Amino acid sequence: QEFLTGNYEASIKILEDSVLRYSQNHLHKAYYFGELARFHIVMGKCNKGQKFVEKEEAYVNKIHKENTERKFSYASLYFNKSQLYQKKVWCTENSPYTSRTLKDDAQAKEIVEILNKWKLLFTNYSTLKEKREFCRACSNLGNVYAAQCQYDEAIKVYKEGLEASKEDIFDIFMELSIDIGDLYQHIPYGYRGAIKHYEEAEFFARFLKVPHAVATCLMNKGFCRYRLLLESREFEKHFNIAALADKLNAERGYSTSNVADSERRTIEEEKQAKILIEEEFREAIRVFSEIEWNLKDIENQVFYFNVHDLAYTLFENFLYAENRTKEALEIAQLRRARVLRAFIEKKYSLIPSQDKVLTVEEIKNLAKQFNTTFILYSLASCQLKAPGPNIRIWVISSKDVATI
Repeated sequence: QEFLTGNYEASIKILEDSVLRYSQNHLHKAYYFGELARFHIVMGKCNKGQKFVEKEEAYVNKIHKENTERKFSYASLYFNKSQLYQKKVWCTENSPYTSRTLKDDAQAKEIVEILNKWKLLFTNYSTLKEKREFCRACSNLGNVYAAQCQYDEAIKVYKEGLEASKEDIFDIFMELSIDIGDLYQHIPYGYRGAIKHYEEAEFFARFLKVPHAVATCLMNKGFCRYRLLLESREFEKHFNIAALADKLNAERGYSTSNVADSERRTIEEEKQAKILIEEEFREAIRVFSEIEWNLKDIENQVFYFNVHDLAYTLFENFLYAENRTKEALEIAQLRRARVLRAFIEKKYSLIPSQDKVLTVEEIKNLAKQFNTTFILYSLASCQLKAPGPNIRIWVISSKDVATI
């Protein structure tokens, strides 16, 4: 519970005390060393994580072969080993969905072997606990195949887990749905499929009251909907469907449709799509902000700010691409100011403020008041139209706003 609420140091202290308490029990010591390994790996402390994995493995091997819990201890060990390897060899690409690729084929092969051992342990599951381990193994194995760009293998394994979890393991079904949604973003014209899986995941995230997953689904749906919008614009640009239909109907002697009506319908559909995209991004940011403010320690808050930064970046990119540059600037300011504001409020015991920054009009008034010109920037690491870093500059005087 302490770990889930961001109190990492407190959770580690509890586990270290537990290791001492169960000094003569191999099963318990394996479990607590495994949890210590997992926590340190999540926090990016791979060297410490490696040491605890080694201790976990030593005690797992000492568990009596007749102990029915032995294979679950091996499952934990395989999971931690795979996470540790992935943490060491993953590289994050400049991508709107922060895709990860495995750089080292030999390492990737070793990870797959470890995860297949985990999966095979529980393929013939007979209890709910065993089924859960099978689904977890499918999820992790699918993630590795996806990171290797082996999308067919990833989908196959993910669907095994989805089928097994759909009736009674809703949290894993939710996670697998998000994983498949992420995967579909890599596949040509896969955005509709991605949205479908994110919607399924969001339903269970709300049912299970997992706000982080809710916000993740909303953010990804907003991104995918905008990509769909861009694709449809390109399609309409190259193939004027309404005009083509009229031409074909006229050639065949049928009555022609009203091109103007079709164009109006397209404009209205696009307008509604953009409203929905904006609502999803704003709701994702709101939920992420609530999670962040509930964290007690500033170090953990900064960690979560970094994790959730993508929602702000994608929303800024959407607004900028739609020529709503002033609103994009306000989101960029909000994104940049979060950590500094949180640090000041924590340090001086101030009441947390809402996510409020100066509007463009307020900045213009300041420029007038001080007879100056403000130059503001944004380093948006993800673009909607092309990968790679992006620098935006706004020049704000008392009279106007210019963008570069």
